[in-house]
Amino acid sequence: MLAPLIEHDLARDGDLLDVLAAALSHPANRTAAASASHLSRSVFYQRFAQIERLLDVDLDDGETQTALHLALLVRRSSGR
Repeated sequence: MLAPLIEHDLARDGDLLDVLAAALSHPANRTAAASASHLSRSVFYQRFAQIERLLDVDLDDGETQTALHLALLVRRSSGR
């Protein structure tokens, strides 16, 4: 599920996985998510939209948020 973001981050030394984690940690407050990502709101929103495009998902959907959060937790628990 996270493969497009992982590939993007590896190829471009990106931070999309971190941005996704911040967005999922603050699902109702994108300002807080941007702050947690150490990004301006405008850059955060650009990355947020890029994540939606790469994964072909709506990050405002609760089921999508849950699935992605679980995928991030599994990735972290496997030491990646």
